Amino acid sequence: MLSRASKGGKVPEKIIKALVILLFMTRIASAEAYAPFFLSGDGCLYFQKAKGVEKQCFMSPDGGINDVGLKRINQIFGAHYGDGVRSQNMSLRFLTFLSFLQGHYDRAPIKLLSGFRPPKYNQSLRDKGRLAAQTSMHIEGAAADIILAGVPSSEVYAFVKSLNCCGVGYYHGNAVHVDTGPARYWDETTSGTESKEPQLNEKIIVQSTFDRYYPGSDIVFQLMRVTNYPVDMPVKWFLVHENDGKLYPIIVQDELAGEVVKGCRLIPNRVAARQILAAIPETVPAGKYHATLKFCSRISDKMPESIDSNVIEVLE
Repeated sequence: MLSRASKGGKVPEKIIKALVILLFMTRIASAEAYAPFFLSGDGCLYFQKAKGVEKQCFMSPDGGINDVGLKRINQIFGAHYGDGVRSQNMSLRFLTFLSFLQGHYDRAPIKLLSGFRPPKYNQSLRDKGRLAAQTSMHIEGAAADIILAGVPSSEVYAFVKSLNCCGVGYYHGNAVHVDTGPARYWDETTSGTESKEPQLNEKIIVQSTFDRYYPGSDIVFQLMRVTNYPVDMPVKWFLVHENDGKLYPIIVQDELAGEVVKGCRLIPNRVAARQILAAIPETVPAGKYHATLKFCSRISDKMPESIDSNVIEVLE
């Protein structure tokens, strides 16, 4: 019937309706299959306010961004969005994890105690002896100290710890710290924040913006927990298959980085570290991978020779 219609024939109205419904259902299935993160909520956050609960949505199920909601959420967290300050946006990975966490507890509203921290403010907390790490994920827009209404902080701590996905700190009070850094946990006696010894990029990590991608699609990486710039980074990284270890080279770009010299380029600052661009090769088969890079030089023996990213799933 479709071929007849293309020659001037008319497709019956019932078939048009059926095709519309099929297209709609296909898009729904595709959106569900393409949840951009492994742990996802409804794409909204619920904040406890003096006069009730404020709901702000930042992402649709297929990864579409709600700029209005995202700007408001960044404002609530004390961060910037849409004003060109790329190094001071809240992490989508972190906001999505918070949405997942709230979903687990029936959308219990968040009382936010501490959100984004500019580096200078974080250092001022350390100078005052507060529990603030040198490479705090608050600086990356990927952490918060929160109270979930009606949920004991000890319960939140135990749940996040069981996920083995993120960072969680419990200080035996009403609040809990959560972040989307490496999987780790601590309390007030084991946080290690009191150390004054320079870390010299000891805890540097790399993350992709999302968890799931299609072959040929762009992927943005971010260097985090960097204490000393510039970072001497190779332009050639590898995707490593989680099961068989097969390597797939990827070439990374960064418009704010230095010129390429002998296959390396310098990442000069936090802004450049947040927008390292590559593409998933078309030839990469579906499966789970991680990106790996070996630094061209290190500022000290504390700094790792190489680092691996979070797990990335390539879809069919």
